[in-house]
Amino acid sequence: MMKYYYVILFILSILPSSIILKIIYDRDDNKESKALLIILFGLGIMSCLLTTILDIFLDVVSTNYHNLINNYSENILKTFAYAFFSIALIEEFSKWILNFIVIWRHKEFDEKYDSIVYSCFSSLGFATFENCLYVISNGMKIAFLRGIFSVPAHAMFGIISGYYIGNARDYFIKNNKPKCRLSIIISLAFPIILHTIYDFLILLHNNISIILFIPFMILLYINAIDKVTKSSKKIIR
Repeated sequence: MMKYYYVILFILSILPSSIILKIIYDRDDNKESKALLIILFGLGIMSCLLTTILDIFLDVVSTNYHNLINNYSENILKTFAYAFFSIALIEEFSKWILNFIVIWRHKEFDEKYDSIVYSCFSSLGFATFENCLYVISNGMKIAFLRGIFSVPAHAMFGIISGYYIGNARDYFIKNNKPKCRLSIIISLAFPIILHTIYDFLILLHNNISIILFIPFMILLYINAIDKVTKSSKKIIR
């Protein structure tokens, strides 16, 4: 009986990502190579390993970082620093760098929406693997909460990152180097900032943070939908 329980948990772990990826993929009029998307999803999973390596490395080489991850709940500033350095910065950088290396000069990258698809697959590779670990360890309640909040949040961070990578690629083709560099920076910085706020509000876990969390998620959804709408059917040239 227990094995069926874990099968159900596994299905619940991958279901949110599967639904979101299908929506993102179906919206693309000129479908991307399935092989490329599988690679990007796999790289998203690998970025979990990179995140762990970076976290361990910083913990070993930096006393301040070690103290932060062990005492982040002492005050609000430490909580924010923990959300930024130990979660958002490491996770978003790990997802971004592997994704960017593969897609930046890829021959199929010829529409602004392409980079949203690429970044979303990469981001949800990370989120799916992470979700499996959390859900199988903690059960149905966590599956429900993460399916509504955490997995969609990762998707939206990926969409926003992909939108600015698409802009950067467009500026690169047009030989506008300053705007290209700025867009590349934003493609990493903006998701880091949003991810920091997301985890900061969760870690605070008080009445004010709970009240702020819902409108924050709504604004995140609106922003991601806006990016998807703006990028659809725009050719890079």
